[in-house]
Amino acid sequence: VKVFFRVNPTETLLILQDKIEAEKRVICEWSDIEKGKNYQSVTSDIIKILGGFADMTDLPTACDLFFQYYFKRPDLYMEFYHAVNLYFGVNKDSAHYGFYTQVTFFEKMKEYSDDWKQESVAILFLQIAEEFLKLHFSPAEGGRKNTLTVYQIPLTISEGVENYRKLIWESLSSLCKIEKYRAKVRKVLSSYGGIIEDISIPVLQFDLKYIESILKAHFPPEELGNCLLVNKIAHVFSCMNISCETVFAKYFAGRYFQLYLLLKGPDYTEEVGYEKCKQLKQQAINQYVSNCDLEMFKKLIDVCNDISEFDDHTSWEVGEGLGMAFDTISLKKDCYVDAIKYYIEKDTPNNLHPYHLSDILFSLLSDLEVYQIIASEEYSQKNAWLYAYYHELPSELITQKHLCGLYSFLKDTSDKDITSSSMRDVDFLEKYNVIDKQALIKGSKIILAKMEYSPFIVHIYFDLLFNNYHNTPQEVIQKYNCNLELLEDIYCAMLSHDNHSDYNGQFLKEIYLVRPSILDKYIGYLINKNEGSFRDHQERHRCFFDLDDFIEIYNKIFEQLLENCRFPRMSVPYFLESLLLPTQNEQNLLGRQDEWIRQCIQLFSNDETKMYCLFSVISKLKIERKEAYILLFLENNSLFEDFKRIPLTPVFCSWSGSAVPMYSAWIEYLESLLPSLIGLKWIKHKKYIETKIDYLKRQIESEQIEEILRG
Repeated sequence: VKVFFRVNPTETLLILQDKIEAEKRVICEWSDIEKGKNYQSVTSDIIKILGGFADMTDLPTACDLFFQYYFKRPDLYMEFYHAVNLYFGVNKDSAHYGFYTQVTFFEKMKEYSDDWKQESVAILFLQIAEEFLKLHFSPAEGGRKNTLTVYQIPLTISEGVENYRKLIWESLSSLCKIEKYRAKVRKVLSSYGGIIEDISIPVLQFDLKYIESILKAHFPPEELGNCLLVNKIAHVFSCMNISCETVFAKYFAGRYFQLYLLLKGPDYTEEVGYEKCKQLKQQAINQYVSNCDLEMFKKLIDVCNDISEFDDHTSWEVGEGLGMAFDTISLKKDCYVDAIKYYIEKDTPNNLHPYHLSDILFSLLSDLEVYQIIASEEYSQKNAWLYAYYHELPSELITQKHLCGLYSFLKDTSDKDITSSSMRDVDFLEKYNVIDKQALIKGSKIILAKMEYSPFIVHIYFDLLFNNYHNTPQEVIQKYNCNLELLEDIYCAMLSHDNHSDYNGQFLKEIYLVRPSILDKYIGYLINKNEGSFRDHQERHRCFFDLDDFIEIYNKIFEQLLENCRFPRMSVPYFLESLLLPTQNEQNLLGRQDEWIRQCIQLFSNDETKMYCLFSVISKLKIERKEAYILLFLENNSLFEDFKRIPLTPVFCSWSGSAVPMYSAWIEYLESLLPSLIGLKWIKHKKYIETKIDYLKRQIESEQIEEILRG
């Protein structure tokens, strides 16, 4: 049936009807229906065959069965969703057939929606409408020999295009009348546009009258969210030189929309750069705030509060504008304080950094008054604002009571639900040393204990500690000189949470010099991370080459990784690659790498696993270097059986284009070994290498034949 359904479509449809009727109905919750949307696959044979009826005379019947099957198997929603896009979407033949498939499908969808009382059909429609309202399509088509052709299809106006788009717009208008679907219609409207070519302008003009009708009927200009939606849509048309300002004039004249534009500021262009735009924005905000009272300022906060739900794209620019407004109004003490209270009451829209705002509060009020403003309300950013309070509290005001409050704040577990936040630091704890000389140590211990429930929180406190641009390793060691064990634990905790911490290993190296026990914990970290950590941050892995005892350090790491990694012969070579493969021509580093390799070969030439791992990496070095290491190995271990076990060429490799140059280089290297293998003692070694050379020559011949056949 799958292969020959086009030969006898009527018989095929009858067979599918019987199969669908025999299916048991599945009940599922529509609230979970959109999960897995990115998994673009259709595996159901029934859906595939029905999709194959696109552009065929029997498509209406196939669509009937498509929706009947959809009603029975809503659990296959994702397959139905992708099937619509794959089989019924706009393709290179759609114009030839007058968009017959698209018109038929949406007519059937409207029919089976039962005036959109069928929730399952409404949900499917709202998901696919966004795709079908594009003005440029890029369908892909598979060909012979695994080829893939991607077509670029700009939509041009035609009767078929008008008909299928009219069906979609009218259906969207009907769905707007149902409250629970209005937000999804908004999303469809918000996504309108994308790639548009001049040839598609008549389609834009056709769509405009329907868009205007939907907006005016269901998205009134009194709501800022609707004004932002219209502004986004109007931008699509203006980019194609289609004026619609008069059509949507009411949306752009509203007071809240004008305040939004004030906070957002002008868009910078090549003619007006970023700095100039920022200056103009600051001037406009200063002028507004200088002449406003508290109620007028509150409206700025209201704008930020309203747009957070609708416009993530410009929220940063608007938040920046609100920050400028707060700076300007800080000249009016009472107005600033009341504005901060209102901002907190509104749950801190745009989540402006509280440090600067708190710092201004301290310049206007007593520390107790500042604390009461921050702590009296319940709001989502309360933990961040309390942190800002203790961070910005002037040193001269700190008392024993403040220190106790700080410890209580740090011990509080209300930060367990924080998953995103600006960076914090622990440097500020040092100013509390005037009350307790151990304030930094005690505070750090409390924070580190949070690893049990929130590694993220621990990370945002300590991340700057191991940042070369914020602290030097020596400064950090001095801070924790009275408790280096704590510093060691903090470092390891940071590394376990963020592999990028201390990327070049400078802190690790300096901590090791005063606290050698950190090496064991670092090895434990490597073992736990295994291959994933070996490939990254070669600088950190190599940091011990700067030390006098680098040989003992790397021998210990090598030994421990082999003993404790799950698959050492697979994973340990990756670590050795991070140590030994050259990334830059540093003679001192190369000399120390060479010294470590040589002593490894001399000490462990009889250790099969160590030599396998080491020579897996050596095989990727330059010919003269790896030739010297092979000869050193033979000097220390002449056994042929052991020689056979070490990799002479890379175990894993990849290439682009022809493999011939790679094979040729390997042959050159192997041939360079032969003059050193003269005599009966080395006859087996020599034969082994000659066999490998012959094999590689055959590989070259095979590759060359393949290249000729591939053309």
